[in-house]
Amino acid sequence: MSKKTRSNQIIHLFGSLMMAVVMTACSSHDEHADHDHDHSHAHGHDHEEDVPKGPNGGRLIEAEGLTFEVKIEESATPRFRLWLTGREGPITQNNAQLSLVTERLLGAREQFLFVSDGSSWLATTAVNEPHSFDVILSTTLDGKTISARFESYEGRTEITADAAQGAGIVSALIESGPIAETLSVMGSVQPAVGAEAMVTARFPGVIQAIHKQTGDRVLRGQVIATVDSNLSLASYTITSPLNGVIVQRYVEVGAPVDSDPIYKIVDPSKLQVELLLVGEEVRRVQVGQAVLVVPAAGGDSVDGKVVRIQPVVDRATQGASVYVALSSMPTEWMSGSAVSAEIILNDSPAQVRVPRAALQTFRDWDVVFVRQGDIFEVQPVTLGRMDSRYAEIVSGLTGDEEIVIEQSYLIKADIEKSGAVHDH
Repeated sequence: MSKKTRSNQIIHLFGSLMMAVVMTACSSHDEHADHDHDHSHAHGHDHEEDVPKGPNGGRLIEAEGLTFEVKIEESATPRFRLWLTGREGPITQNNAQLSLVTERLLGAREQFLFVSDGSSWLATTAVNEPHSFDVILSTTLDGKTISARFESYEGRTEITADAAQGAGIVSALIESGPIAETLSVMGSVQPAVGAEAMVTARFPGVIQAIHKQTGDRVLRGQVIATVDSNLSLASYTITSPLNGVIVQRYVEVGAPVDSDPIYKIVDPSKLQVELLLVGEEVRRVQVGQAVLVVPAAGGDSVDGKVVRIQPVVDRATQGASVYVALSSMPTEWMSGSAVSAEIILNDSPAQVRVPRAALQTFRDWDVVFVRQGDIFEVQPVTLGRMDSRYAEIVSGLTGDEEIVIEQSYLIKADIEKSGAVHDH
């Protein structure tokens, strides 16, 4: 298959999958499909009909008059089992020395030694997942060493750099860093102290003119209404006490006014976030803790910091408000808008962590996809702590790998799309 054709296939796959994502609205890591652990794994190599099989269901390898039959026995401890046949029949004696070496994508090598059980040869150590490697077989018999080599891949695909870039696939080296313990709470955008004003008449009277409407921007000192005074029988003007936006108008022309509000004005540049804590949550939050705030309606997150905690807990709800100052205020955020927030209670370092967008499921594993050049391969991992952005990797990665951190589901889909049955 040409690289150009392969690139077109990947880009077409990307378009199809994006349509599926829009229709199903599924997330990258929360989709959990059932996978049979029967080693019928997609990989794009060695279709079942292309692999010669032996009488025991293993792969047959011919080398210098010897026939190796190789199989991985699936059990609680998967192991290689070999059958060795010469020109005169099966070879089972222990004086024949058998060895098998696996070479993985990123260069890791592992050697397996074998003992005879009288009819076959069983490896003395287990073989780790994934069962994807180049295999080198060798035997020393009557002073002569015979070797053979074959490929045995699963969970692997090859995508050109151009096709990967066109599909938005991004990879990066793994980094260490903190994993945060967070508290998820809801809240709303509210004016900060001094950012809100209720405008009232200075003297009782009747509204003669309304100069500004709801939604209008006003400057401090700008005339916003005129009132006919009942006391002086003369008109006077009402001005805005601050720069801001009129968010509410309470009266009409001709309406009597006394101490009731005429306008509510809010300065949108001085908004903050009010979060509601309940019960034990109140005792876990402190001034100065970092906060990640996201609009409930969707949009980019904004960093913030806890600046004030309500000192009194409401007796009925056992709740208290926490006030968060934001590092920046998006122009589309409005007073009263609902938000969700992650308060970072503490963080501690993780030797190996990956973005959560890198995580997928494959068979019954949590996995990432490692990359070497144009080759991508599944790598099972054991997860530890998680926060909203990162996941700690307890085992499965050393920290030196390059992994896919964006559009990882496209790699999974391409591997599964190849649909080949893998022979061990």
